[in-house]
Amino acid sequence: MDRTIEDELIQFLQIPGVLTKNRKILVAISGGPDSTALLHALAQLQKTLRFHVTAAHLNHSIRGIEADEDALYVQKLCDSLQIEAVIEKVDVPLIKSEQHMSMQEAARTARHKFLRTVAGERSIERIAYAHTRDDLVETALLNIFRGTGLDGLTGLPSVDPPVIRPILNIKRSETSIYCSEQLLNPRQDSSNADNHYRRNRLRTELLPSLRAYFNTDIDSAVVRMCQLCDADNSLINEITAKFLTAHITFTESNASILISDLTTEPVALQRRVVRSMIEKVRGTLHGVEFSAVERLLETSRKGGIFGEQLPMLNGLCVRLISNGVMIKVEKVV
Repeated sequence: MDRTIEDELIQFLQIPGVLTKNRKILVAISGGPDSTALLHALAQLQKTLRFHVTAAHLNHSIRGIEADEDALYVQKLCDSLQIEAVIEKVDVPLIKSEQHMSMQEAARTARHKFLRTVAGERSIERIAYAHTRDDLVETALLNIFRGTGLDGLTGLPSVDPPVIRPILNIKRSETSIYCSEQLLNPRQDSSNADNHYRRNRLRTELLPSLRAYFNTDIDSAVVRMCQLCDADNSLINEITAKFLTAHITFTESNASILISDLTTEPVALQRRVVRSMIEKVRGTLHGVEFSAVERLLETSRKGGIFGEQLPMLNGLCVRLISNGVMIKVEKVV
């Protein structure tokens, strides 16, 4: 390797804003090569760079004995590194059934809640994910297939508080090499070989084809696209933030804006503003379809009456309302 994972981490952790004053990091670990390499490398650096590492592992109850063995591996690894391990088990199949989600969505929701709960209980302000350069490329391509905007074309941000992604510049193959060199013997998730999942099909079928027939270095091309889009996206986000401060009224349960203030702005900014209002009230943009935002804006431009309730997520619904004078994003309890 041209650079070590430790070198990458030292450089990343010195970026302003990555570490907070309490210098605590919660590392999300599955037991696979990427998260095992990240946790081990951070554990080696914590005394030198003066930060504190805690590990968090969630058993999703999807893969039976294999998942139980993953949890055991994580506990043993943390014991050997002398760091705290927070390990819990949740019934993701039950969440899937009760909340009418896909298995992957239910797992992601449960993991998100678990990590933030653990971080909150321990006053940890940074949660480290072991996403690699390969994950960045795969995520950007999957977003393109869904019809994404600039946000999706940036792939995965390296810093998105409270989340940090310290090894986003490291290839997946490099984490495997690191684990081999450190005699770590990470776990292998059997579901990664299941091409029923789109990401796996992209990884094992589409990307090899793209490399063979279109661009042998397609990964670098996608990463470059992400970097260019990230710079443009940052500028638009700054413009949006200034507009929100000047024109949006926020309360605990809703956000509102005069239609006359919004519809004179460029369409790109109109979309950003409405999406920001939804995110502020709902807490997330996950599952918010482009079509719902477009219908609201189109009706508002025509001075019509509009009302639509977004699907439930984590027990929260949001209603988009336009009454010809004002657009309101309203929490529905």
